Amino acid sequence: MKTKLTKKTGLMALIVFLIMVFLITFPVFQNIDKIGGGDWDQHLFFHESPRKSILEFQQIPLWTAHYCAGNISLAHPESPFLTPMYLFIVIFGSIIGIKIQIIVYLFIGMVGMYLLSKHYNLKGTLALIPPIIFMGSSVFSAHIYSGVTMWFSMAFFPFIFLFFLKSYEKPKFIFLSGLFFALIIFSGASYPFLVFSLFIMIYAIIDAITLRNFKPIKMVIILLILFVLISAIKFIPEASFINERASEDGNWKRPGNAGYTVSTFLESLTVSPEKIDSGSYEEIINGIKHSWFDNTQYISILGLVLAIIGMIFFIKNKQYLPLFITLIIFIIISFGEIKFFNLWGLLHKLPFYSSMNAPPRVNMILVFILAIFAGKGLQELPRFIRSKKMNYIINLIVVIALIVNLVLINNAIFQKTFNSEIPLIEKSNNFYQVRNYDNNSIHPLGWSLYSYPYLVANKGVVNCYEKVLINPRAIDIENDNYKGEAYLERNGDVQYTYWSPNKLVLEIDTNEDNILIINQNFHKGWKSHSNSKSLEVKETQGLISTNVEPDNKIVTFYYIPNNFIMGSLITIITLAFIIINTRRKWT
Repeated sequence: MKTKLTKKTGLMALIVFLIMVFLITFPVFQNIDKIGGGDWDQHLFFHESPRKSILEFQQIPLWTAHYCAGNISLAHPESPFLTPMYLFIVIFGSIIGIKIQIIVYLFIGMVGMYLLSKHYNLKGTLALIPPIIFMGSSVFSAHIYSGVTMWFSMAFFPFIFLFFLKSYEKPKFIFLSGLFFALIIFSGASYPFLVFSLFIMIYAIIDAITLRNFKPIKMVIILLILFVLISAIKFIPEASFINERASEDGNWKRPGNAGYTVSTFLESLTVSPEKIDSGSYEEIINGIKHSWFDNTQYISILGLVLAIIGMIFFIKNKQYLPLFITLIIFIIISFGEIKFFNLWGLLHKLPFYSSMNAPPRVNMILVFILAIFAGKGLQELPRFIRSKKMNYIINLIVVIALIVNLVLINNAIFQKTFNSEIPLIEKSNNFYQVRNYDNNSIHPLGWSLYSYPYLVANKGVVNCYEKVLINPRAIDIENDNYKGEAYLERNGDVQYTYWSPNKLVLEIDTNEDNILIINQNFHKGWKSHSNSKSLEVKETQGLISTNVEPDNKIVTFYYIPNNFIMGSLITIITLAFIIINTRRKWT
């Protein structure tokens, strides 16, 4: 009877989540063929470029010629093609596929938070509160509005944390936690990865102190090691590239240290996102203020009151004290650079964390913890009302009130998201580089905001909107110094016999020793051969090049970095080890 009741309750929860997701995302499919503003062009490119490599050229997306005069693809922190959800992009294309992903991630996040609620002994309608508040908060939808699809990975947080907690008693669950952790980096979510890594490390340390047991620290160390091993296929190339750029670019640290104040913090939780103050363009660029979509973390007054009640009643409980202390630490971080307790400044001294900006963006963790406490807050209702029937009615009213409120808030955000037509650009049969100053670009550096349409048109944009890049050196076709997409330094003829992102085959004719130059940025992952002999690929004026002789008639370039090969082997071996060594444990 209990099993049937549990199954029935779980099924009802799934139905509630599906209805809520449908109501939230309904506006998305009213404009299914349109795109959004903000960073949408950039993130559409991140999704479509790998698809082009996979479908048109049957290649692993390691390099893209269409972006920033030639740039890394797999190693880019926001490259998303290794996540299983990328299958929607492959099948339906980027514009429709991403819209389907919005639904899938919302639903997955709710299911994960529901399972985590069960772990915290929330039953029946009480278990609906955390998933409704966490994925129904404005944090997810606001960042999707701005085009920052990294925030999709919020959906994995509950699974990582749930299996991490379960591993205290049953260590086999740490493998599942590691797999979901790897999905964050596979989905191109560098910022959420840094934030959640910080959360789980802080939580583990505090939990170990609270329990007077080293196990939480032991398990978090194992989790981080597992993450590196499972995600090595992407993590190693990505970390190598970021380290390479950080050492070359003295301006790698990003501005943006302004955080919440007490008043703006409370407003962000309880005031409709459309009423949240945004800084001017100049203030945002210089990090003095941030946009409304970075600041908002709306969970409603009701949601906040429930969370406060939960904290009051469970702060002394050893299971919840680490969550509370972790919440306080992240609130302090979200306030940015404050004089007396500058955790944000301290955080910026750590490797990789110096690239983070906008302290309020850690609100993905704030709503995660507040959602759990909100469920516990409603759980305390029987302290004041003895009638089970009245408790059930009030619980139901609270759930419905939260759903209605959060659906209206998120629905309004998505109504404003996809309202732009795709710019039409004439398609070219042959690839070449352009420099595009579109009418919508307001960035003082002259960055183009149209990379996706040029990708579709088979043209590369040298003045891309990007921070993580190789310094653009390629020359656009309208430049007086343009010599073609491949040329010889001295006299001779060159023509492509095969062109693809990762592989280039050229036929050349030269009567003397020469230098063959490709009009794309040089990166050390490029290799070359001719006449069955390897040629050294070198940098010439920042471009890919190699020395050639008169007998080199056919020259092949291909991009396959050694760190990708090493990372792939580590990932394959790790996954094989996990499958072989945990198969019996699961059965």
